[in-house]
Amino acid sequence: MRRILPIGIVGIAALAFGIGAFLWMGASPSQIVHEFLADPSNPVMGDKLRSADEAAIPALFDQLAAGADSQAVLAGFRELTSTWPVADSRWDRLADRLQGKWTAMPKSTFSAGVAIVAQAFRVNQPPPSENWLKMAFALLESHGNQTEIGAGRFILMQALIPHASTDRHRELLRQLAKLGVADSTEEGKIAAIRFTAQEKEPDPELIEKSANLLRDPSAIVRRAVLLHFGSRSEVIAEQDLLPMLHDSDTESQGLAMLALRGRGLGDQEIMMARFISDGRPAHRLRVLDLLTRHSELDTGVWLNRLSHDPSPAVRAAAMRAAVQMDQVDFAARLREMAVEDPHGEVRKNAQFFLHKLKAPMP
Repeated sequence: MRRILPIGIVGIAALAFGIGAFLWMGASPSQIVHEFLADPSNPVMGDKLRSADEAAIPALFDQLAAGADSQAVLAGFRELTSTWPVADSRWDRLADRLQGKWTAMPKSTFSAGVAIVAQAFRVNQPPPSENWLKMAFALLESHGNQTEIGAGRFILMQALIPHASTDRHRELLRQLAKLGVADSTEEGKIAAIRFTAQEKEPDPELIEKSANLLRDPSAIVRRAVLLHFGSRSEVIAEQDLLPMLHDSDTESQGLAMLALRGRGLGDQEIMMARFISDGRPAHRLRVLDLLTRHSELDTGVWLNRLSHDPSPAVRAAAMRAAVQMDQVDFAARLREMAVEDPHGEVRKNAQFFLHKLKAPMP
């Protein structure tokens, strides 16, 4: 009996596994899809869906048309096709199914259908098939200007950017970028930024509007601007990068710092830039202390910036510091301040220092 008992336990376990496998294989594609959509993050459900392969596709479409959670359905298509290699014939058959459903697909699910096409394009990989690529561009040509598609059209646009090899296709994406840069969605703005950044001769209007998104409320959009244009001084001026050092999003701060380093600023200069762009006047005044301790910094440049500060107290302090530093030629700026500074006391101080330096009044 002592020897039979372990064998019995093993036999029962093997029988249970066999029953489970039989039930798995015996489940209909509709049942497998239903179970997956109920728990799309469960890897066991993903395995079952892949085992159903193309037989699950009609059920996924049926669930989408019936109002199932579109994100779960998208996850289903992503899971189902995750192991399909490029140029596999199943991609063409799925493309044929999708093209046959565009006209009948309700507007409420059309965006999800577009996203199904988009997510098949994998980063740094060829398109699933040539027919898939043709279908994707044709879809954008026929429906890209329809707002009811929502963000899906811009997700697809981003996927197609590396594959736009003809003038016709590039013009199509350019027109969509003009819609996206003014769109309310993050996807539209990011698609416009990405397309504009890789254009050899970008549209000047798109460049300007993309750069202006540096002040967008969305941190994701601001990051995209910094990532694609932060190193390009002809698009984003250094003075526009400085406030980003205080951005509420720490990742945007880091990208702004990398952009400034890429433009040749060292650690000390970036620290100065952080202080001079601070919203608090007391912190901006700390630049003066740093100038006295770091002789390698371009004192004249930093004092000139401080002399244009919005705070009268900071402008006056910069003026006094410049006069005390004999190596700085500040007479020309003093003459401007003596006449043009909006604050009366600052003008008087500038006139006093001009007299003290025996420099001619303007």
